[in-house]
Amino acid sequence: MTVTLRLLSAGSIRRGVSAVIALFEQASGARVEVVFTSAPKVRQRLLAGEQRDVAIASTAALDALAAAGCLDVSTRTRVGSTPMAVAMCTGLPVPDLSTVEAFTAAMHGAHGVACNEGSSGLHALQVIEQLGLRDRAGPEIFVCASGAEVFERIATSAGTVYGLVNATNMADQVAAGAPVRLAAPLPEGLQHVTTYEAAVVTACGDAALAARFVAMFSGAPARRVLSDAGVE
Repeated sequence: MTVTLRLLSAGSIRRGVSAVIALFEQASGARVEVVFTSAPKVRQRLLAGEQRDVAIASTAALDALAAAGCLDVSTRTRVGSTPMAVAMCTGLPVPDLSTVEAFTAAMHGAHGVACNEGSSGLHALQVIEQLGLRDRAGPEIFVCASGAEVFERIATSAGTVYGLVNATNMADQVAAGAPVRLAAPLPEGLQHVTTYEAAVVTACGDAALAARFVAMFSGAPARRVLSDAGVE
């Protein structure tokens, strides 16, 4: 009988994690059942008692889970880091986004600015407040439930909508053929890098198998596929 490992993972690094899952399944013969969601929701779902074997989320989310006794902290392993970027619809001219001043002007001149409810979205909302983008004359602010909804908003809006997103999430959408493009990374002074980690959940069903999966993220094959997916 095939053993199943239950994984709850942040969706911003879906492509890289999926590639590591494929390596693990081939090497172990086990099956990985994965649910991708935002890092804050990984934290919320495990704190609420959801039964999973491994969690992958931002360092901040795993810190909260560790403090609550939900993780075997000895297994915490770095998956990688990703910066934030500005996404926009293909076919539109890319503005100057190289400085905080130029970025602010571009955002104020847009129809809307979109972000999600994940780790990148939390930082995006801080940027939105810092730059006064909620002013009456400013752009409409769209807070979407997921990264996919952010890109749908960008692609279907009649006006220019910029998305403040995780760069890997952006790359995944481009690879999937979405009509969006990377405009630029967030400029220095506004940039935010999210680091993701994996850990065995305390109440897991097979601790040895879960630890083997988590340890795989530190190996050379996993590092290669993660790098190919933009997770450094």
